[in-house]
Amino acid sequence: MDRVDTETLIAMVSSLLTVPQPGQDVVLDAIIQCNGNAKAAAEFIDAIHTTPSAIRKRKAPSSDLSNWLTPSASRPSGSKPMSSSKKPHHDGTTSARPTAQSSGASPSKPAVDLMSVLRQAPPSKPSIPRLPPLTLSNPAMVAQHIPCTLHLSILPAELACNLFHTMVDLSQSWKRNKWWLFDRVVESPHRTSFFVRKTSCADDDESWQEVAQYWYNGRPTNPPENFPHLMEEACQYVEKVVNEEMRKRERLPLEWAGQGTDGQLWHANVAASNCYEGTQESVGLHSDQLTYLGPYPTIASLSLGTTRVFRLREVIPSDDISTRRARTFNIPLPHNSVRHFIR
Repeated sequence: MDRVDTETLIAMVSSLLTVPQPGQDVVLDAIIQCNGNAKAAAEFIDAIHTTPSAIRKRKAPSSDLSNWLTPSASRPSGSKPMSSSKKPHHDGTTSARPTAQSSGASPSKPAVDLMSVLRQAPPSKPSIPRLPPLTLSNPAMVAQHIPCTLHLSILPAELACNLFHTMVDLSQSWKRNKWWLFDRVVESPHRTSFFVRKTSCADDDESWQEVAQYWYNGRPTNPPENFPHLMEEACQYVEKVVNEEMRKRERLPLEWAGQGTDGQLWHANVAASNCYEGTQESVGLHSDQLTYLGPYPTIASLSLGTTRVFRLREVIPSDDISTRRARTFNIPLPHNSVRHFIR
């Protein structure tokens, strides 16, 4: 007999069937199992549709993702084609075919639900929310959130302008600090200098010069210069505001109590001056060790020139680390403003 193409064989098998027309894939499987014998394939299909335990029509595979994630044990029996336990001969008779699994075979492993494997494990402890940086744009917000006060336009406008230009001129001779860090020398990103105030009680007292000399990382520096005349004039305004703020609270046990009739007067005696020229010059987060200034030193910082942002990040006590995260506070410092650190 001449070789017949597949489409012709399918047509021949379909014309010989006595059962309802099955799918083309069922007919093609029967032709393959019967080695291309159209008559035997038709009888095979008739047999599997009339035998109670026969294989049912193959179900088209689903492309749904859930079909892949569903355990194999939970799939219906019709989702996977089964082989018949009887194989027809070319003459139409059938013979018994042993099953693939013997009675003594070990049971298959239990199916694993892939969703339980892919699902993210629950956190071992509740996550602590991370708070975004908070900008403190006015003195009221500064006093509310951090131990600091902000005072605007503290100096007369003309004095603030003249002092700014004086300090800019002096900064041309200032140096950049250098120190060792992890076996290499690093340099500060800004120029800096140190000044000491010469008062009536300190004109002949060299201890003021000695104390003021040790101001950066405990490293001795060059003898400091005296306050310029305009800085002396600015101190009167700064000291007045700082002393008014200090009277509003109780003094700390180891804090210097000051001198005067009310016992609370504070006088500025030294000044560390930094010049930040351009946006590239700044200082990252750090923690200054100011023990050489004594316990709880009173610090007031005067800002002159372009507005720069001063950032503070709180230090979380060890008892609160498991309940909250540190937050960063941004304080814009405009020209002629003073921030006073309370403690």
